Amino acid sequence: MMLIPTLVHERGAGDPSTKLLAVKTTLVSEGWSSEVIVPWSISLSDLAQRLMRLAIGSD
Repeated sequence: MMLIPTLVHERGAGDPSTKLLAVKTTLVSEGWSSEVIVPWSISLSDLAQRLMRLAIGSD
C-alpha cells in the first residue's frame, strides 16, 4: 500500500518540496511508515482559472 499526498500548486510559486516534506513528516508522526509515503507535486499555470473551469465544466 502506498500513500500519495499530492500538492496542486501554481507553477513557480513557493517551494513545493518544503511543503511536501512537512506533510510527509506529519504523516510519519501520526504513525505512517515513511517507506509507503510518496509525495507528488502537480504544478499548473493559471491554477485559479483551471480550477474554475473544472468547477463549472467548461473547456
